[in-house]
Amino acid sequence: MKDFDSALKLHQTGQLELAEKKYKDLLNQSPNNADINHLLSILYGQLNRPLDAEPYIKTALELQPSNPSFHTTMGNIQKQLQNFDNAINHFNEALKQNPANITAINNLANTLFQQKDFKEAEKYYRKAITIQENNADFHYNLATCLAAQHKTEAAISELRYTLDLDQSHSKAHGQIAQLLQANDSYKEALPHFQKQLKIAPNNPTIHHQIALIYIKLNEINKAINHLKQTIVIDPYHKEAYHNLGAIYIEKGRLDDAIKFYIHLAAIEPSRDCFYNLGVIYMHKEHHNDSIKYFEEALKLEQNYVPALINLGNVYIKQNKPTDAAIYYKKAVKIDPTNQEAKYILSALTQKKNQDKAPANYIQNLFDQYAPYYDQHLTQQLKYKAPQKLLDAVLRTMNEENPKWKVLDLGCGTGLSGKPFKKYSEKIIGIDLAKNMLEIAKQKNIYDDLYTEDIEEALKKHSDLDVIIAMDCFGYIGDLNLIFNLVSRAIKPDGCFTFTIEKTFDAPFKLQKSARFSHNPKYIHALAERYGFEIANEENLVIREQMRKPVEGKLFVLRKKH
Repeated sequence: MKDFDSALKLHQTGQLELAEKKYKDLLNQSPNNADINHLLSILYGQLNRPLDAEPYIKTALELQPSNPSFHTTMGNIQKQLQNFDNAINHFNEALKQNPANITAINNLANTLFQQKDFKEAEKYYRKAITIQENNADFHYNLATCLAAQHKTEAAISELRYTLDLDQSHSKAHGQIAQLLQANDSYKEALPHFQKQLKIAPNNPTIHHQIALIYIKLNEINKAINHLKQTIVIDPYHKEAYHNLGAIYIEKGRLDDAIKFYIHLAAIEPSRDCFYNLGVIYMHKEHHNDSIKYFEEALKLEQNYVPALINLGNVYIKQNKPTDAAIYYKKAVKIDPTNQEAKYILSALTQKKNQDKAPANYIQNLFDQYAPYYDQHLTQQLKYKAPQKLLDAVLRTMNEENPKWKVLDLGCGTGLSGKPFKKYSEKIIGIDLAKNMLEIAKQKNIYDDLYTEDIEEALKKHSDLDVIIAMDCFGYIGDLNLIFNLVSRAIKPDGCFTFTIEKTFDAPFKLQKSARFSHNPKYIHALAERYGFEIANEENLVIREQMRKPVEGKLFVLRKKH
């Protein structure tokens, strides 16, 4: 008896190897002792050695076939062995012998849950609660089961009750936070993640979840801090590196973004990681690096159309249209419905007339371009058109303290609208690219912003003093409908101001750059047709491309009475 007590004490204090030896010594003396067989099977279960445990619990059950505790332990061992039907049978047998066996009830519920029999599992979780109403773990288990059945409100209610019983229940804080987060209740979810973090301060998953919430709340610096803490704790946390890269792209800090994507590529080379690096280097005008990473992406997925299209785009930037056409042809062959690739291929080959760029091409181009747009245009491409447009309109309108109603077509991030803000009673921005409009929104330039095609937008507006179309006619060749709609939307004496790239070959031409140029004579003809006079026309270097000036014209048209 003394040796049994000694073995049991070793077992209870976690000294499992010593307890195992003692139990075996006792079994050598008394092989038909059911309790020792039972305890040895429990010990092996704790060591996650169910195959070693099984013969001992079988022996115990042969000796005492009606013992509910033995059936419960056999159920646990069978569950470890993933013999779920056998496990359920033994838990049910235990409950026949003792319907209030709380361990059997809870373990049966857990097994049913694992088998995704959530409805039946819920029944047993509720039965466990009727026996031990104030057991926080049982309420947590029920909440998890309710969440699995998409009974979110009921699950949250159970989790709140769990936390009333035990404020330090880390899993409950984590579960309720995730449910609230999934329900877009970010502010309510955050304190639960924070409490969970106090309980487990070095848990990288919790830091990452908090970072995701701060991203949603637009508290980006706090998100960065938690993401960096995530990778300090877990240097191989792929999602944290990806999210840091994405944030720094959004902030226009491309060198920081590159650093984190390169770390990610070292941990797990992936198509998306290489593609993102290619895009960043493309916008930094580091063409050779960009090509290298797009090619790496294609090694992992040779038919990845976005990489093919962007490789073509890089070769366009390098003024290598023949090379560019190779990749666009591949993209069209893989996806014949891709209007973007077909449009650019027609520009490169000059074989098919187009009168405007596809909407999805403009959306994709500028949504991707948005984080770099302002810095790229103003610093690298020496973009000065917005102020020149305003100066020309001020000279034409010649008003003291004007308060115009302004519509900015293709407003992008607000570069075009910013100079006009001071002179506007109301200024409205229109663009197809949502990411561009998100940046514009943060600048508080516009009274209203709409994600819309400019032709559709013009149909909805009237009584305008000024309409701006800065650098957006590079994506529209045939301007007849635009001029017609502008003429209807603008007041008499109102100004329509815009820029074009010049050509003298035709009314308009799709260039190999995939942008349209327009003949000034075509603009004059449209102005006359739709009731405008040319109030201002001047040559303008719109931007630099390949370190060469892009020649264009600035127009201010005034609506005739």
